[in-house]
Amino acid sequence: MLCVLSEVTKRGRIVFVRNSWTIFPRGGKACRVFWRGTFCHAVCGLMVLLALVLQPWSVAAQPQEAGQGTVVRVGVYDNRPIIFPQGGSGGGGFFMDVLRAVAREQGWRLQYVQGDWAAVLEMVQRGEIDLLPAVAFSEERAGQLAFGQQTLLTNWGQIFAMRGLEIQSPLDLRGRIVGVMRGDTHAQAIERILESFDVSFALVEFESYVELLQGLEDGVAEAVALNRIYGSRNIWNYRVQSTPVVFNPIELRFAAPPGDPKGLLPALDRSVAAMKRVEQSVYHQAQARWFGGSSKEVLPGWVLPVATLTGAAFLLLAGMNMIMRRRVAARTAELVQARDQAREASLAKSRFLANMSHEVRTPLNGLLGMLQILRDTRLSSEQAEYVDTALTSGRNLLSVINDVLDLSKIEAGALEVQEEPFALGELLESVCSLFREEARRKGIGLRCDCKELSSDWLLGDAGKLRQVLFNLVGNAVKFTRRGEVRVSAALEAGTGPTAEAGPEYILGLVICDTGIGVDPDLVERCFEPFSQMDASSTRAYGGAGLGLAIVRRLVDLLQGNMSFQSTPGKGTEVNVLLPMRLAPESVRQAARDEKRRERLDPSGLRVLVAEDNRVNRLALRRFLEGMDHTVLEAGNGREALDLLALEEVDCVLMDVQMPVMDGIEATLRIRSGELGAARRSLPIVAVTAHAMKGDREEFLASGMDGYLAKPVHQDDLRHMLARLFGVEATPERG
Repeated sequence: MLCVLSEVTKRGRIVFVRNSWTIFPRGGKACRVFWRGTFCHAVCGLMVLLALVLQPWSVAAQPQEAGQGTVVRVGVYDNRPIIFPQGGSGGGGFFMDVLRAVAREQGWRLQYVQGDWAAVLEMVQRGEIDLLPAVAFSEERAGQLAFGQQTLLTNWGQIFAMRGLEIQSPLDLRGRIVGVMRGDTHAQAIERILESFDVSFALVEFESYVELLQGLEDGVAEAVALNRIYGSRNIWNYRVQSTPVVFNPIELRFAAPPGDPKGLLPALDRSVAAMKRVEQSVYHQAQARWFGGSSKEVLPGWVLPVATLTGAAFLLLAGMNMIMRRRVAARTAELVQARDQAREASLAKSRFLANMSHEVRTPLNGLLGMLQILRDTRLSSEQAEYVDTALTSGRNLLSVINDVLDLSKIEAGALEVQEEPFALGELLESVCSLFREEARRKGIGLRCDCKELSSDWLLGDAGKLRQVLFNLVGNAVKFTRRGEVRVSAALEAGTGPTAEAGPEYILGLVICDTGIGVDPDLVERCFEPFSQMDASSTRAYGGAGLGLAIVRRLVDLLQGNMSFQSTPGKGTEVNVLLPMRLAPESVRQAARDEKRRERLDPSGLRVLVAEDNRVNRLALRRFLEGMDHTVLEAGNGREALDLLALEEVDCVLMDVQMPVMDGIEATLRIRSGELGAARRSLPIVAVTAHAMKGDREEFLASGMDGYLAKPVHQDDLRHMLARLFGVEATPERG
């Protein structure tokens, strides 16, 4: 009896009226306890008095409501406009407006603790903060946190997707990458829904809604699940779109650590309930301020019934999905098989191209190498002409091979844009100089109007720009019999400064010729791979028909535009527009200093050539001996290690593909210290016919110091040795 009365007095006040006590609990309806008889009267009265006397000790053992001056640590995370961090140590949003009004009424002092959602959720569970606003209520969370009784907002989950991605139902998420916020109730809900539909998907977690939408825009995820209020209010800041897929109705309340140690929730419940009943209260003013209306809930009354019906529709669809599963599984198996076959075909094509590249480059290296050596011997003018013709033919063959490989790389998406500083005027002039001799022999003019750009240094992919110009200028000279070819360039201001470098510019290239021209109806055909305007056996112009096809794909890769205007019998004009950036002054100066820095060619080096092909060994030996170096030879990686154990050498020219032991394994053994610590830093240069994408990076990653692709040009070998061993020349003083 004492315990019962103590519990009663703790929760309200007791008033004696005749033969009864009326109990007035806090926040509830009054109830009356009756008794009869004088003895009962006396005993019960005594019990009540004892309960009132002992009440302080009984209450002291229970959590008390927060009083005046209580410091309340409030967790703040970004879920705007519901709640969000403000400044370095504040908070804003609908829930914070309501909380501040209650704090003023109760005399609380608020301290804000900012963090992402997962962090503040863990902090309130551990009791490191006293109150967390805007928490979705669920039975599972009710076992981990203390929740207020008042629901301030209702909300639901919604799927948002990348622009252009058609998502009309959960089934459309099959095979997609779905992003969620760690610890979010919508994350658990969407997982359950997709699993109920037997939808396979990949899940990626983010720490906040901001990172979630940014990840969606950046393509890290293809679709994301988050609450509708945040999404609808913030979607316009990102290049994403909403979808009609909604799910998981939730109630947002205040939450406290388990047991509500500071007794904050009862006061919050009373104040919020009172605010809802007053039309002009802070609650309704905050609704109007943050959501543009004064309704008591963010969602109209029909939302929850509609959401319930939607859930029922989902379950119906799940049942239908079970019926259709066999058909879908069979179709999926067919698609998987087709995909695997396509992948195998693509891999087979890549392997074929890599093997063909290697097998063609290896003998071509010997052929061109011996021709270069022969050219340096004493020859009559007629013999020299024969050798030069053979060299030109070999290089033309290499150009066709490179074009085929480049086209294959572009179509496979294997080419990447590199950014490096380069002098625009020098690049244009270097390309034009390659065709001056051919233009002179044909009796046509070749003019390069780039003097005004001689001092301009740009940031861009100089290699691909050179390849575009090489093909366009080469075509113009090739198809022009009389008149001239004119190459001009201009820079115009583009979109303005960027964070990484200087202002962005548009580089305009114009290549005009007075050649044979092309019929306007056949222009598009020019850009098809292996296409020839004249495919007959009597055609006047050779070529593989890859030049313009490669040019168009490279221009697209560089995010540029290209136009082609031609008149039969009068000539052709090609215009190319490419985005470029001016190199910062520090980069320009460093590049200019490097170009001015001359290195003297080294001499007297002892060089080990590890190469299994006898002709290629001979070509490299003659190259090196012509540079005044001593040459040692090995036929495979094992022989190279044996020689290095006995002989002192300065450098190794290492073939990659060799019998017994390949070049990569030999390099790894040298770098591991198998031949002693002194040999671990021995310079090793890959000399290989492996010239596909990623080969160079793989060899350098294995520990090699340089890379030369076969066929090796004598000048390239000289420059490589100068880079590794050359001594910087001292400028002469006048």
